[in-house]
This record gives sequence, C-alpha cells and structure tokens, in this order.
Amino acid sequence: MEKTYRNGYRGTRRRLVAAFIFLFFYLPVSIYPADTQESFEYNTDKLSLMDGAEIESWRNTRIHQTLFSYLFFIPGPCALLILLFNKRNKKLSVLLLFLFISLLGKLTYCNREYIEKGLGYYYSGSIKNALTAFQMSEEISGNRPGISYNMALCYYKLGKCGIAISELFKAIKMAPMNNRIRRVLKLIEEKCNLTSQISPRPYLNPDISFIFILIFFNLSCIVLGLVFTFRKGQLVILFIFCVLCTLGSLSTYIFTQLQLNEQIGIITVSSAMLKKIPLSTSKTWVTLKEGASLKVLGKAKEYLLVKTGRGIKGWIKESSVRVI
Repeated sequence: MEKTYRNGYRGTRRRLVAAFIFLFFYLPVSIYPADTQESFEYNTDKLSLMDGAEIESWRNTRIHQTLFSYLFFIPGPCALLILLFNKRNKKLSVLLLFLFISLLGKLTYCNREYIEKGLGYYYSGSIKNALTAFQMSEEISGNRPGISYNMALCYYKLGKCGIAISELFKAIKMAPMNNRIRRVLKLIEEKCNLTSQISPRPYLNPDISFIFILIFFNLSCIVLGLVFTFRKGQLVILFIFCVLCTLGSLSTYIFTQLQLNEQIGIITVSSAMLKKIPLSTSKTWVTLKEGASLKVLGKAKEYLLVKTGRGIKGWIKESSVRVI
C-alpha cells in the first residue's frame, strides 16, 4: 500500500514538472517568437517590409487587456477542488491547466489581402498606394506591430520622417521584444540627424509577465491541493516557490504597465518651438526638428508639457506632436 502511494506521488510530481517545462519554455515562444531575420541588412536603401506571415507571428494580442484571458485563472482553483474532494482524478487537474493556458497561443487573426497588395505596390515603387493598402489592412485587422512597421517605411520613403518614427514607436509599444523594429528606428533617427532621442519602453511585453502570473497562480493552486493530499514537506517548499514566483511576476507586470502608460510625443512638422509657458507670446526655449521624440508630462489648452531627451522641459503646441 505504501509503495503504491509513493509511486503515485512520484508520478504526479513528474507530470507537474513536465507541465511546468512546457508552459515555461514553449508558450511564451509560441506567442512571441524570436526575430525571423537576424541576418537582415540594416540599410535605409535596402529595408524590406514584413510579409503576412511575419506580421501574423508578431501579433498584438493584448492578452492582459482581454476579458476572456482572465478565465484562465479558473483551472487552478478547479484543480484544487478536484484534489481535495476527488483524489482519483489527479490527472485531470494537470490536464485542465495544460489545455486552458495552451489556448492562448491560438488567439490570432490577420487579413493578408491588403498586406499582399501593399507589398506589391511598395516594391513596384507606388509608395502612396502601398500606404493606403496597409492602412486598410490596419482598419480590418486592428493595430499590429508589423503593419505599423510597414507603414513607417512607407512614410519614410515619402519623406515624412516624423510620422515614420511615430509609427515605429507605436509598433515597439505593441511588440517591445522585436529587436528588428528597434534597430530600424535607430537607423532612421541617425539618417534624419536626430540626437538625444527618448528611448522607447518597455522592453518586456506585459503579456509575458501576465502569462507567468497565470502559470504560477494555477501551479500554486495545484501544489496546494497536493500538499493537502500527500502532506509532504517538499510540496510545501514547492508551493512557497510558486507563490513567490506569482508575486514576482505580478511586480514585473505592474512595472511594465507603468512604463507602457508613459506617453511619448513625436514632432510631425518641419520644426516646432518649445516655449517657457503655454502662450503664443512666450519666449522660445529651443526649436525642435521633425522626428524629435519627447516625454509628455501634462497638458494645458492646446499646449503639451514635454521633456526632451536632453532633459529640457517646456510647452509645445499639441497640433505639432503625435502622442503615442
């Protein structure tokens, strides 16, 4: 009897370890894959657009902003109840967590028709038509980092440096972990002779920390059920570890959310005057060129209180800035 009990405990522990490895390594990679073109040549004359497959792989799922995602907190408590009141169905507890959270990787939709049209127009030299096609794709599919990236290159080709940079900031805000977009942003800023720019943040997508909150919360519930079922000291330690990981993931999520809520403004006119006070008759601190990035701190009437990359604070007309 004792031998059967011990074998059952070891089997459950192995299944938990296997589930943890799958969720820890496979799930974030499946939702946010690595850059697909690490050997890409970064030259403004040779920059290529993202095709439909790349755009779909870097989708803006916004898991943490979807009400449906919060249903994935349910499997852990369900598994806890199963372990407490129906000890024969321990396998079901792991299976519930496995199936529910794995569904997160399936949330995707991307309209490729207008993307393909845009690619054709762009490489044939019809940049305005390409831009229109990508704008139509964005209206249908919603905001996606790949579409914003393609639109940015179109704006850059049309000589609209400010709007191009703002689209890249927008793309980075949706896909902070995409190094390709960050490198292209830096390249365009250099080509436009822009210095002391505001760095786009955060680097970590809040969806990642949200997913780990889901994983460790559900694991905490399952391990707590196992603690009451098997009453083993090792399981108590594992439970404490899962709780600490849950709290750590929650702290990271809050931090990235605070960074994400910071507003960045991009100058979209040929030049804009930074003033001491929000009045047209006020003295001008400095004149900012198109494409300059600013941290937005506040607003008064038609003026924005901003801070430049050099640390200079002042007021600038809202109509000359695109806020991301």
